[in-house]
Amino acid sequence: MSEIQYQLESIKIKRGYHQMITVDQIAQELAKADIPLLAGRNGLEQEIRYVTAIELKERTSRIQKNGLLLSTFHAFQDVEEIIDHLHWLVDVGVSAIGFHTSVYPDIPVQVKRFADDQGLPVFRIPAETPYNLIFELFNRMRQTIRDQARERIGRLNNLLIESILSRRSLRVIIEMIGEYMGGDVVFWIDSDLEVLEQWADRQVERGAVHSFAETIIAEKNRLQESRIKNEPCRLTNLDGAGCIIIYPIFSDSGFGGYLAFHFKQDQDAPEQDLMEEMIRTASKILMSDVYNPDKQGRQEAISILEKLLSGATDPHLVQELPDVEERMYQVVLIESTNQDNAGVLERVSRWVDMHAEQSSERFILFPPFIRDHHLVLLTRADSRIQQWKSKLPETEHLLIGVSDRAELSDASTYRRLHEQSEIVLKLCKQSGHTYAEWGQMGIEKVAAFLEGEDLFQSFAEQLLQPLIKYDCEKNTDLVGTLRVYLDNFFNLKKTGKELFIHPNTVKYRLETIRGLLPLNIEDSSIYALLVLAYRSYGDHP
Repeated sequence: MSEIQYQLESIKIKRGYHQMITVDQIAQELAKADIPLLAGRNGLEQEIRYVTAIELKERTSRIQKNGLLLSTFHAFQDVEEIIDHLHWLVDVGVSAIGFHTSVYPDIPVQVKRFADDQGLPVFRIPAETPYNLIFELFNRMRQTIRDQARERIGRLNNLLIESILSRRSLRVIIEMIGEYMGGDVVFWIDSDLEVLEQWADRQVERGAVHSFAETIIAEKNRLQESRIKNEPCRLTNLDGAGCIIIYPIFSDSGFGGYLAFHFKQDQDAPEQDLMEEMIRTASKILMSDVYNPDKQGRQEAISILEKLLSGATDPHLVQELPDVEERMYQVVLIESTNQDNAGVLERVSRWVDMHAEQSSERFILFPPFIRDHHLVLLTRADSRIQQWKSKLPETEHLLIGVSDRAELSDASTYRRLHEQSEIVLKLCKQSGHTYAEWGQMGIEKVAAFLEGEDLFQSFAEQLLQPLIKYDCEKNTDLVGTLRVYLDNFFNLKKTGKELFIHPNTVKYRLETIRGLLPLNIEDSSIYALLVLAYRSYGDHP
């Protein structure tokens, strides 16, 4: 027997380990502190989830099931009133009572009789014993359970890593996870919601396993939301059959599927941080090339794309990418205006990947990836971005810039399309639009491009500087007047109407402008230059 198999078998022997604390367990510890159990021994198997003290007789929502309640009962007038309150506690589902004898020297016989009839364990707490001793004892027991769970998760993680090195089967991997996690059923489910592997404790009937699988698959919408948010999905109220916790499995290669666990009781599940630790290790194993060969090459493709978008021109890089069909493609850049920029883009990326995967014709050429605070998509030109953009998660926080359309025939095309989408995204922010395409942009895209060139930086301010200076000194608006005059193609009447001034006033201002600018503003080449300057300069203050 291999070392891995030996360790797995040793864990199977310990399947009796539980996450919960029972009345019987705490009774054994309390007895060591001279706090005996005097009645209600039929309730020893009940769980204790919390310990609290009650001294008032109000019936509040603070009191919930599975608690150990400590009280002196000093607020109650007589034994009948105590019994009446105990009736309510039994209905709530309280697991046990700690009767402190600082007020009543001994526990009344009627209370003991009631406790035996109802299976409500009652402990006798000596008058000199403080409550905090019981709180500390309970907390130590809970910490012991946490430490045991952490040790089990640590051993599982080690075994999983050893298993991939020895190339154990996927069935053995799922079996290991099941034996260590404390649940009674584990499913490994792919993105199409088909069960690839499953493990179940021998005590679980086959029909129950099938029912759990059907319950999971029926929750398609919740599972998709879980995948987008990369958060576990919890299914409860399973006709008294515990709970199912489903984790989406991701790695740098993308989404792999779901790991689902059924627990007989909700509290049987390890604490969240321990589960997340195990899921991280399981993700690395299940998404490795050994167990998920379909994901091979995704990360390599993204790495090549990043080089091409950065300006690499080596033709061999394009040859290393998957074959590109002879059709038109676009680069789409998505930016988030939300403070949680990275989180929003990750959720959008998972949404796009999921919907592209489920569409009849995959509309993205490569997996989405985040670069320079932008989500980068290479989409087919016929993907109808306008239609699905409104369905993106948190779309109200998104800006979307779309490049021109082109065949991805050489390395330079990738860079060119990416730069176009960058310019469009920049213009979206300047204009207040949330979506724009390269083909919809006018001369402003040329102005935006020139702004990035060293020779043309600040050329707008330099060209218009005489007018800007004059406006500041004289409190006039020559900059605005010239802009409207150009927008109206030298039409005095339309310019005056838009500015709410007489055409003669426009004439007077234009004479001043001609005197300040050493240019013929009616010359066609100068007109084009001025329009570029205004598109670059933007609306004047």
